[in-house]
Amino acid sequence: MRNRLEFVETMLGAFKAGATVVLLGLHALLRRGLVFASFDEDSARVQGLPVRALQAFLFLSIGVAVAVTTHAVGALGVFAFSVLPAMAALALSRRMGVVLVLAPLVGMACGGGGY
Repeated sequence: MRNRLEFVETMLGAFKAGATVVLLGLHALLRRGLVFASFDEDSARVQGLPVRALQAFLFLSIGVAVAVTTHAVGALGVFAFSVLPAMAALALSRRMGVVLVLAPLVGMACGGGGY
């Protein structure tokens, strides 16, 4: 029985690592289209981008990321790491470029500090 449990835990760990690598790779590959379609849908559509497909990918990837991280750290941790760093960054600056740099840094600092 113990060997089966260890096998299942190993497989879940491999799935989490694989999902993380795939999501990061796809987001890096589709970065410009995702940003364009997310912030200015009409202009992205005029430029010929598949806006509905990009939005579907974004929402599905957020769902997978939340599911994987909920299993790893729990619901409170997912909420804390997805909402609170962005709120803190918005409280520190009103410029979107600065906020996009600050939010991950605040999240990493909180994670390193044990949130």
